[in-house]
Amino acid sequence: VWALAARYSESLGEDGNALAAYARAVRLQPDYLDEKSGLYLGKRIEAITDKTMKELTAARNSQSLDSDGRELLKTAYFLRRRLAGGCE
Repeated sequence: VWALAARYSESLGEDGNALAAYARAVRLQPDYLDEKSGLYLGKRIEAITDKTMKELTAARNSQSLDSDGRELLKTAYFLRRRLAGGCE
């Protein structure tokens, strides 16, 4: 369900909501990041994570990142670690 919610949010251009939903999906079902799995969404997650991290990092560097943005940046880092094969 979370993967579907993420893809829907992504189609609406709501990258922050999509990123949070992808993180929930990965926590519940790590197969979304397993290339050998039929559930694999790694490329899609990687693309939205890269895009969102660039925006959030720029905001952080300009001191305009609010608390919600900081939490979203943590979520993006979590997904990057998981994409790289790291543990939670």
